[in-house]
Amino acid sequence: MLKSVGTVAVARDMARISEALGEDGLNFWGYSYGTILGATFAAIKPNLVRRMVLDGVSDSESYFNDLIQWGRDGMQNTNKTLEGFLSTCIEAGPNFCTMAVSPIGTNETQTVATLRRRLESLYSQLAQEPLIVPDSRTAGSGFLKASDVQYLIFSVLYDPTVWRTLGDLLVQVERGNGVNAYNALYNTAITSVSSGE
Repeated sequence: MLKSVGTVAVARDMARISEALGEDGLNFWGYSYGTILGATFAAIKPNLVRRMVLDGVSDSESYFNDLIQWGRDGMQNTNKTLEGFLSTCIEAGPNFCTMAVSPIGTNETQTVATLRRRLESLYSQLAQEPLIVPDSRTAGSGFLKASDVQYLIFSVLYDPTVWRTLGDLLVQVERGNGVNAYNALYNTAITSVSSGE
């Protein structure tokens, strides 16, 4: 069974799907791990590649030689990207990033360091007492936990076009409203969010 699992097996499946659909080749856009998948596909089925974009290329040699180390190496820049989100928020200002506004009841100037402290405080608060989500359009009722918010942040760091929405979601969660963040966890594309107020 293990011969049917993994990157090479998925690349072969992609070729079979393309052929079964009667396509004359594969158009593919891959980023991060997708660049490894795309490169593998191109290596085993070069005649089926029509157009291919490999964006944010991952280290395929490391992936195939030591998967565990590849995973560790891939996480190295996550904190830098989070810092990029936070600094972009500060630079954009309150009109474009709601996190750049001081929390209710404070007049503290917002900086990358203060935003990071706010996130840490939010994680601590949610770890002690998750937010109850009475009803969401995508997943019904449930709880929004610290790990959910961390996953949500991690999942959108790839896409700066939704960072503004991420800022809105985080402020809503800070204010005790987790509905939109909970919806976003179960939605495959975060594009915009209502105020939820």
